[in-house]
Amino acid sequence: MAGRSGVRAGWWRGVAAAMAGLVIACVIFADIATAASAERRAALVIGIGRYATVTPLVNPPNDARAMAGALRDLGFEVVDGIDLDRAAFTRALRDFARIADGAELALVFYAGHGVQVDNENWLLPTDVRLESRLDLEFEAIGAEALLRAMSGARGRILLLDACRDNPFKEGFMATAAGRSVGRGLARLNVQDTGTLIAFATSPEAVASDGGGGASNSPFTTALLAHIRTPGLEIRQMLTRARQAVIAATEGRQTPWENSSLVADVYLAGPPAQTAGETADVVLWRAIEGSDDPAAYDLFLRRFPDSPHAAAAAEKRRVLVAALPSPALPAAGSALPAAGSALPATESPAPPSARDCPTCPEVVRLPAGSFLMGASAEDRSATDNERPAHRAVVGAFAMTRFPITFAEWDACVADGGCPPVPDDGGWGRGQRPVVNVSWTDANAYAAWLSARTGAVWRLPSETEWEYAARAGTDTTRFWGDDPAAACGFANVYDTAALAPGRTAGDASAWAGTPHGCSDGYAGTAPVGSFRPNPFGLSDMIGNVWQWVGDCWRDDYSAASGTAEPASDPECQERVLRGGSWLSQPSAARSSARMRSDPVERDTNFGFRLVRQLP
Repeated sequence: MAGRSGVRAGWWRGVAAAMAGLVIACVIFADIATAASAERRAALVIGIGRYATVTPLVNPPNDARAMAGALRDLGFEVVDGIDLDRAAFTRALRDFARIADGAELALVFYAGHGVQVDNENWLLPTDVRLESRLDLEFEAIGAEALLRAMSGARGRILLLDACRDNPFKEGFMATAAGRSVGRGLARLNVQDTGTLIAFATSPEAVASDGGGGASNSPFTTALLAHIRTPGLEIRQMLTRARQAVIAATEGRQTPWENSSLVADVYLAGPPAQTAGETADVVLWRAIEGSDDPAAYDLFLRRFPDSPHAAAAAEKRRVLVAALPSPALPAAGSALPAAGSALPATESPAPPSARDCPTCPEVVRLPAGSFLMGASAEDRSATDNERPAHRAVVGAFAMTRFPITFAEWDACVADGGCPPVPDDGGWGRGQRPVVNVSWTDANAYAAWLSARTGAVWRLPSETEWEYAARAGTDTTRFWGDDPAAACGFANVYDTAALAPGRTAGDASAWAGTPHGCSDGYAGTAPVGSFRPNPFGLSDMIGNVWQWVGDCWRDDYSAASGTAEPASDPECQERVLRGGSWLSQPSAARSSARMRSDPVERDTNFGFRLVRQLP
């Protein structure tokens, strides 16, 4: 996930070991850069929206500019064109064909109008004029021409965001719509081995140009969200894009692809490996001597047949046997004084209430003050968590759990929320709702406010951290040991390393897991883990939680009040708490992340504050 949590590897202990890891990382980075420069990659990017004779389109020029920028960032030599007439389109094709000849990989991206006639696909330049079937040969560009232009490359990728409805309202293209002219594009079959063709939607269907002020189409938006992700193979990228488009269009649009690829294609580079050494040797040198069992878990998962596997298994066994068994406090432990450790005694859980049978359960929190942000001793913290500062918070009520699918579905059934079709395959009901944006979360709060007559809203960042800490000043409300997480939080841990996990599961996350097992590789039902002293569950882990604040790079301008940070031109919002795929550095009370307010993800959820009368 781009712009995410700033997580950092936790295998190396001590300054010397950290420096050794840094050297290895630099070597790997240099080798990747060298390999990327040795493989010539060419791209043609066309976006056409300013049509003279057919329906104009808003987003294709934006789509093309953004895609061209992304591909240049990834080392492609790019030929691009915006609002091209047929002559300019043909010249761009010719120029691209020259640089694509002999390239390791060639990629074509087209956004604009496309039509199918007699089961053939045609792309429309700005000056297209069609009075008869014969005009297509002279006025439009056949989709097959894009494939021919990159036939000299070893690998070929064609991305067509061109499946809009027939733009012709008169003439032969309109009157023949019931016979030779079809909706959307026809299936474009792969002829040559080593080719992948991706459509914005399924054959014969129509794709959206975007809407609601969006700068890009749903398909291009989804591609741009993943195209810069290192180690992501292109078919994995397209699968993630398909999931995002289905969600964004409420199931009306399903991207499609045909492929004859015979090798993996990584647009942003393959998983790192030092030249001249096998990957298991690189990783073994990095973790050898570590006292973190999770490092050896990761090694054994990736390289079970390595010559070093036996040594890794033995070191892991010895370290796990020596781990202490911390005494975990029971649910509902009493609130300690500010700055004190988690109490060993047990007390009844704080009382909770609901405004209606399908409303979320809330817990009233007392007013107080606390030290917000990361301490100087917290080596997992980043600069955006500092400087630590004293903050004052009034009394408020907060949902005991993150909002669940059951609660969200009640809002959908009442017409107050958009459907969220993707639950990540883990189930709905009492699991936290995922794939919700900041905008979605506010829609739910507005619906709940209208239904109950109370004021519901996202917490401010200050309120959220006050609630998460619950009177403690350690890095996590249960203490400083990440290995104790599994009694309190659903995080990225050894449960995610079980055999048979798919690429979408946490086993694909290239980080250091917690050295314990919580039993879940995805989301868990809310309340599955012990709550903090305020009686709140899942404050850390399970899902990242949207808060009301606009992102700021640090706390240097913090007011010390509970008001959310605001900016009339806010571009990014804040999430807190970590999730089911968060490694130890992200699963802490002060950890922060930022994201676009319209972004949805399988580890994004939220909880709400109910203002007191």
